[in-house]
Parts: sequence; structure tokens; C-alpha cells
Amino acid sequence: MNLWKKVGAALRGGSRAAGTGPAADRGLEEKGLLVFHNTAEVIQAEHVLTRAGFGVRVMGPPPDLRSGCDMVLEFPLLLALPVRVALEAAHLEPLQAVPVRDLLLEPVSLFQAVRYGHYLMVRAANVKMTVDTASPGRRIVNVSGGGCPDVPYLASLLVGRGLEEADEPRLHGRTLCSYSLQKAFEETRRLLASPSLDGVASCEWEQGGQAAAHLPPFSVKRAGPERAWLICGTVPDEEFPLRLDRWGLEGQSLVSVDGMRLPVRRGTTALLAAALTACAALGVPAPEALLVGDAGSGGGSARLYRHLAGKLLPVLPRGGITFHYMFPDLDGHNRVLMALDALPAERRPLLVADAGYMYVAKMSGYASSYDLFTPDAGELAFLADEKAPHPFYTRGFLLAGDNNVPELAARAAAAGNSARHLLIKGAADFIIRDGEVLASVDAPLVPVLEPMGGTGDVVTGLVTALLAAGCDMISACLAAAHIARAAGAAARPDPSSSVVDLLPFLPGVVRAMLPAQGTDT
Repeated sequence: MNLWKKVGAALRGGSRAAGTGPAADRGLEEKGLLVFHNTAEVIQAEHVLTRAGFGVRVMGPPPDLRSGCDMVLEFPLLLALPVRVALEAAHLEPLQAVPVRDLLLEPVSLFQAVRYGHYLMVRAANVKMTVDTASPGRRIVNVSGGGCPDVPYLASLLVGRGLEEADEPRLHGRTLCSYSLQKAFEETRRLLASPSLDGVASCEWEQGGQAAAHLPPFSVKRAGPERAWLICGTVPDEEFPLRLDRWGLEGQSLVSVDGMRLPVRRGTTALLAAALTACAALGVPAPEALLVGDAGSGGGSARLYRHLAGKLLPVLPRGGITFHYMFPDLDGHNRVLMALDALPAERRPLLVADAGYMYVAKMSGYASSYDLFTPDAGELAFLADEKAPHPFYTRGFLLAGDNNVPELAARAAAAGNSARHLLIKGAADFIIRDGEVLASVDAPLVPVLEPMGGTGDVVTGLVTALLAAGCDMISACLAAAHIARAAGAAARPDPSSSVVDLLPFLPGVVRAMLPAQGTDT
């Protein structure tokens, strides 16, 4: 209960400097309103949620939400899922739950379903679930997408379980990403309850994909000195302590210098494994990693934010930082950015953000402070939607997929919701600078990488390694896109494959793309 109170207090947000800057105007993005049938339900809901430790307050409804009840409840929007679970336990069901910032926004109700032979992938907002429909119990084989720390945790609970025997994500999730996963879970069950899947789109794919021998020629170009690099992220285990370490990779596990082992599945461990593998092939020092346990509560992420802003950044050597699966805490993010602003210009690192940290960077109003975001096409639509506080609320007309990338990138840049550079991950990968498409990579095409959890993390890990090796931003993004596709083709995956199946193929692909002699300027 105390933990939820602390998280709720953090979610009330802060500004980069009190009363100034875009963050001061965007604090309301963190709030939502619950609408009930009558006043008695509002009072009961306030009592239930307050006792559970959520920061709620009774307010008068705006005209758009008046439904005969003259009260609504304000609540922390990012905690929508545990709020709903607490209300459900008390037999309370709100009529609506909407963001304060735009009362006309609705949760994503659009689903994308694709068949890969006997596999079915369902996407809701920024999260995907894949089921083997031919297996006993219709086994869940992959969970991918999302950016909050509880998604890797939920994936560990779901993958390998039958669809009917698995716990619903809402029972263990704590964020809007897990609420998206709940929606994908429900839609998957709904589709598989019908007599056939004839109306679902089908993706033709060949077992084994495209062989590495057919890859287009491409060279990794290193034009500058090596950079010291730090990876910040979470491990889906609340008991994992805050640690600053260098890690090695042994098989399917990360190993610290003192012998601690972490399994590589998806999320930050997949990003770090890809970065370590590529750095070894490039012959450059491995990045350090600041990791903490967080399965969606936000407590571990809060400790990481505080340690990074208060102790680590003032003494960190110039180089770069990659931020990954962290709870999107607006106050914590802004404290880190304030600490970065306090550094001399010559010590300011390059900043790369993916997953939940990219979400909070956009929400803060300071996205343009970052050098690179690595969204997929759905997350790009979120960046382009100036009203959406989370991918779950992205308006449907923006969710047009890869065909709309140039327009969405330009829109995100114009609204100040984009880093200077974007590496858009999808059927085609796009490299963007200042809202303009500079290049795209679409071969080899391995469709079954889409449902695999952790493939996007691998791309971000590769970018991290290439930037640490001294590549310029555009070269690093292009090389990462080529390497990930080449490794995917060589691995010959299917929709049930794990991201660890790609790792053994990375060194050979990286070395094959290195120039014959030294650095290439």
C-alpha cells in the first residue's frame, strides 16, 4: 500500500524546473477521470481506491462527461489497470475512463490480427501476443512490444502456457502496457472461439526465411573515436538490486563480474546481450549497465532515476546513454534531464531512448533533447499524436502502419514530440533526421520477426554498440537495421522462436560487414 502511495505521488508529475517549460503545462497528461453511474458509486470507489493507496480525488465532471452523476474521480492514468482490478474486486464498474488532457480520447479499440500458418498474432495498441493454434491448449508462444517494466514480467508468466489455463494479464499487470496486453489476450480468445479464422489476414512465410548469402553488400563505418556508454533499464524481478556493472554473455545468460546470472529473454536483458555481442565483434569495450528490478510497480525505476540524477551523471565520462524498459515516471525523467542540463556542453552524452523511457520523454515535452528514439510504426503514431499520453490512447486515424511513416515522422517532429533522429522498426526500417526520411532498409524481409519478443530490443542494442564503436548516428542506424535483418534471415526462425535464437548469428554478420582494414571514414 505504501508503495502505491509513493508511485501515485510520483505520477502526479513534476517539471524540469518548477513552473517553467513544457512539462509544467503537460502534467495533466498523467491524469485520468473515472465516470460512474451515480454519486454513491463515486463515493464508494473513492473509499476503495484510497484504502488501496491510489492518489484519487473527487471532482465535478466537465460537460462532455456528465451522465446524470455530478461527480467523477481523478486518478493516475498510468495505473489504469490496477485501479480497474481494485474496483472490480469491490464490484464497481466505471462507465468510462478517459485522460484529462483530451476528454474525447478513447482507448485503442483497433486490433491487428495476422496468421502465420498455424500461428495467430494479435496486436492491441503497442503490444502483441502470438498463439500456436495447433498445439494442445493453444499455447502462447510469444509476447512482444510494450514499453513498461511489467510486460517482460507478464511475458515470463504467459509464454509456454495454454491460452485457457494462463492467468489473464490484468491479474498481475500494473500499467497501461499490461492493459493493452489484456486487450490482446481477450481478442485472441474471441477470435479462437469462432469456427474459423478465414477473415483474418494471412502472412505468407517460408520456414527458414532468406539465407545470409543473399544479403545486400553493406559496410559498418566507424568515423570517430570509441565512446564510453551506459545502458539504463530494468529486470522483471522486484528483488533485483540496483547495480552498476559490466556484464558478459554466456550462452543464454548475462553474467556479472561477481558471478550473478540473468536469463536473456526480452526487454533490457535482450538489448544488453545484443550490445555485448556486437561490441565483442567490433572489438570495442562493453558498455556498463545500470540495472534495477521492477516488474511494473515503479519502485525500482524510481531508485534508478534518483541514483542516475543525483550520483552518477555528475561523474559519468562523456559518451552516451541508452534508456530502456523503465517505468514512465515524469518527475524522475525530468530530474535526470535537469542533471544532464547541468553538465558542461563538452561532457553532455548522446541520448538514446526506447520503450517506456521514450514514452515519458515524449510526455515531458522535452523529446527534442534526445538524439535518437527507436520506435516501431505503432509507437511512431503515438509520437505523432499530440494528444495521446500513452500508445494505448493513440487515435485510430493515425494507426496506418508503415505506409504512413514519412507523414507521421514529420508530424511528430513538428509537434516537438520526436528526438532529432528516429530509427523506425517495421516491415521496412526508416532512418529519419529532423522529420525527414534519409534512408530505408527493407531486405532481407523476414516476416516472422514481427511476433518475436525482443527483436526491437536487439536493434536498439545494436545501435548502442555501433555508437559506442564511434559510428556517426546515421551510419549506426543503417548498420543496425542491416545487421538485425541479416541475423534474422540466418537464424531461420518461426513465430515461436526466442530472441536468443538470433544472438549466435550476430557476430558473423557484424564481422562480415566490417571494412577490410581499420575504420572507414
